[in-house]
Amino acid sequence: MMLCTAMVCLMTPGLAFFYGGLARKRSVLYIMMQSFISMGIVTLIWVYGGFGLAFGKDEGGVIGRISDYFALVHVGLVPNPVHAASIPFALFFLFQLMFCVITVPLISGAFAERLNMKGYILLLIFWTYLVYIPVCHWVWGNGFLAKWGFVDFAGGTVIHTTAGFAALASIIVLGKRKLKQAGMKPSNLMAAAIGTGLLWFGWFGFNSGGALKAGALSTKAFTNTAISLASGMVVWILYAKFVRGKVNFIDVLTGSVAGLATITPCAGYINPASAVLVGLAAGIICNVA
Repeated sequence: MMLCTAMVCLMTPGLAFFYGGLARKRSVLYIMMQSFISMGIVTLIWVYGGFGLAFGKDEGGVIGRISDYFALVHVGLVPNPVHAASIPFALFFLFQLMFCVITVPLISGAFAERLNMKGYILLLIFWTYLVYIPVCHWVWGNGFLAKWGFVDFAGGTVIHTTAGFAALASIIVLGKRKLKQAGMKPSNLMAAAIGTGLLWFGWFGFNSGGALKAGALSTKAFTNTAISLASGMVVWILYAKFVRGKVNFIDVLTGSVAGLATITPCAGYINPASAVLVGLAAGIICNVA
């Protein structure tokens, strides 16, 4: 689990390279900084109230009790029988922190070059408190969705769905870009490829860590992750070839990421044969979107 936590931590710099490489040259460092700065701000949010609101004692199915783990009170080396019976609770705290850190940076690709740093930091703080933490509690913190039987193995709802809707909301609010498509060519596909490779590596920890221990369940998640990555990439490439008539390097990169993101919520619940179908759906539906 320490290895998985470190792997998920590496995904945020990986995302910085991925988005930075896809941006215009003039904005590369600015966009990369948006990902890196999340580590500092979100960690303090998680320490001072965020973790308690997400995983503290349930209050009406909506939010956790902030005082339970505020400033790391009761977050120690002893396993928690409710949330993390197989690992030290402090390690669970850190693993969940890395999920929280990467979520707002995921959104930033949608509004790249259209939101200044002050606006981004305000979004980082308020969205984490008002959206990510409550949804995390609903699903993983014994909130109302968990009580209804809702499951999310490694963050497909808590992270990817919330980030996706936030991205959609952001572009509705900010409006269309003023630049024509010709002016938005990626600055460095090599950097984007390095970022994608780091995301691949981290995603195995992202999904396998959902088991909270080594064993058959984490192995299943690991296997499904690899298969959906491959399936998503290949189907995306085929769709691009037969619908658009050409394939470029960005298709290879984004197709694989689509497969990874789509397998995440069910990585530990389905068999590898089904993971092929998940990647197939990702390669088509995400491509159309």
